[in-house]
Amino acid sequence: MRRAIAITILAAGLASACGSAVGGGSTPAHDRPVSHGLPPGSQSPPTSGGATLVTPRAGDGGGLPVQPVGLRAGVGDDGRAWAWATWWGGIPTCNVLRPVAIQRTGHVIRLDLREGSDAPPGTVCAEIAMLKAVRIDLGLLPPGTYLVRAGDKRATFAV
Repeated sequence: MRRAIAITILAAGLASACGSAVGGGSTPAHDRPVSHGLPPGSQSPPTSGGATLVTPRAGDGGGLPVQPVGLRAGVGDDGRAWAWATWWGGIPTCNVLRPVAIQRTGHVIRLDLREGSDAPPGTVCAEIAMLKAVRIDLGLLPPGTYLVRAGDKRATFAV
């Protein structure tokens, strides 16, 4: 009997603790927009802005499309064009960036970012999101204004 009462009290305590964690009893702060833009006049790629910088890795299959949440593009001091994409993805080994496909048609450059898994079969992958970033070398381009597209994000730059 005492054991049943103790289990009931423990279960009620755990349930009430979970409920208070959601609301917290206070007024929530309003979200503010966050910008990871380049400083005016800067032509070097941005820093990670809190994102984990990743390197594309070859692997089996094409992976699943990645939807960038940020895209920047520019030209470095060496004359090479670059793009910088950020997105929310899963943790490494379970979610790794595959080589970025670059398709250039005239002055439009399309980037196809995909994530695949390098985890062995049967691996349990935690579903934890992390902000990731990648710098993509677009090479030396003829003079002109270019549009870079990745998912629904757009960035322009001039050579």
